[in-house]
Amino acid sequence: MRHPSPPTCAQSWLDEAVTVAALGASAGTLWVTDPSGDRAIALALHGRAEAVLTPSATPTDAALLQLKLTTGGLAWEERLQVLGLLTGGRRVFLYHRLREQLPAEARAVWDTQEALIRAGLLQGGLAETRIALARRALGRLCGEAKLSALAQDPSPEGRSTRARALDGPRLRLVLAALPLAGLGAPGLPGRLLHLAAQPAPSPFVEWTLTGRYADPDAARPSLSRRAFDEAAPLRDRLRPSPAPLAESLTRAAPGSLGGIDLGRRGEAEVRALLPSLRRAAAPGALALWWGAPLAGVPPALGVEACRAADRSPFGGDAQLLLLR
Repeated sequence: MRHPSPPTCAQSWLDEAVTVAALGASAGTLWVTDPSGDRAIALALHGRAEAVLTPSATPTDAALLQLKLTTGGLAWEERLQVLGLLTGGRRVFLYHRLREQLPAEARAVWDTQEALIRAGLLQGGLAETRIALARRALGRLCGEAKLSALAQDPSPEGRSTRARALDGPRLRLVLAALPLAGLGAPGLPGRLLHLAAQPAPSPFVEWTLTGRYADPDAARPSLSRRAFDEAAPLRDRLRPSPAPLAESLTRAAPGSLGGIDLGRRGEAEVRALLPSLRRAAAPGALALWWGAPLAGVPPALGVEACRAADRSPFGGDAQLLLLR
């Protein structure tokens, strides 16, 4: 079995395209526990027969997925505005144009969250908040214009020159302190300054440094025009499960699980799930999660750790297991 390559310094497991490339390689149904639904949408667009969200977490998580799968007669750019991208100012107005297409339970959530919609829904997640705080610190230290120029410079030589110009004792001191505040991964200074060592500009890098996607269609699959155009069939293919994850795994047919994104999990929780994951796994199935690595996984389980090192600034504790 050929193991997937770990992300490069200009990538991250937080980037859905990287996750799709790894988890989308094997046969079988893909399960995604990411509450935002972004990875499930990306995997469904990747050509898989179906993706299963399990468990359906909180009513807000389910309502966010419904919002991402509803067009409401809006243009693609207008729906991006509702989700928190592009220019603000009309987000609540545009939400009310599409709300009638939402299920009643989703309307009940978003009708009371107009302030959040106005501020931008896609900037409110844990990873997004951490990256935004780090970006703010970098912007004050280096200047927003310099970060934007680094992210958008089309020349590898130009990006390397700009990154070297930003380097210095003050910057490294601030970046080294960010992981202590839970805002990044160990080794952050070198990783961030190596973002320039890539052959072409990256949408994920651009967003990390500036908070903007110049072209959302080239960034997250869940925000693409294709996802917008295929919203109706996507709603039929994404099947949330109301049962908890452990219960759902015991009900899964043997060999039916092609891969699973477990999200953030503790070591004890992952160990408890391993027997069910192993039983349900198809050949080549992978499990991805964020948390401490498993020490001494019992060989009898037929589980093998893969290289999952995330050299990007903000995703350094990703773990990857080959289940079968």
